[in-house]
Amino acid sequence: AKELLGKGTYHYMQGEYEEAIEHLMQVIAEAPGLSEPFNTLGFIHETLGNLKESEEFFLLAAHLAPHDAELWRRIANIAKTRGDYEQQIYCLRRCLRNSTDNDDVYDEVLWEISVVHVEKNKHERAVRYLQKLIKRQPADSVVAAELAKVYHKLKRKPEAIDILEKLIERQIQEGSEVNENVLY
Repeated sequence: AKELLGKGTYHYMQGEYEEAIEHLMQVIAEAPGLSEPFNTLGFIHETLGNLKESEEFFLLAAHLAPHDAELWRRIANIAKTRGDYEQQIYCLRRCLRNSTDNDDVYDEVLWEISVVHVEKNKHERAVRYLQKLIKRQPADSVVAAELAKVYHKLKRKPEAIDILEKLIERQIQEGSEVNENVLY
């Protein structure tokens, strides 16, 4: 299986996709528990513009290597491109679960999930992720503004005002310039 995987990868790198697919499918037949051939097949189909097939192969690879946060994020991006909101959220949540050791990725994914929920008018869900994010980044005016906007849409005006007041207080304490246009 290892030799076939090497051949499949070689053909992929050479742009010989049919040969690569043939070798990788043989690897899967011999060693179905390996994530690498599914991952490479995902890249091949992505290169060929077959996003649904690409997503399916990447999903198989991700389920065989479930702690690969970047793979889950890649699948989420493909799902977004295909307009599959539920799949996008599922993959982003799996990415979130597996990126706790990388604060930047964790925060980016919290933001991505909240944006998707806002776009789909799932404001209560968006609030949950924005609240987590504002606890991690209390001085982030973009996050605070978004959370205030979502609170406002949910007719939770006291909470929206509270978030903005806290942001302004923090900016004054830190000597930062107060951005009065934070909601625009």
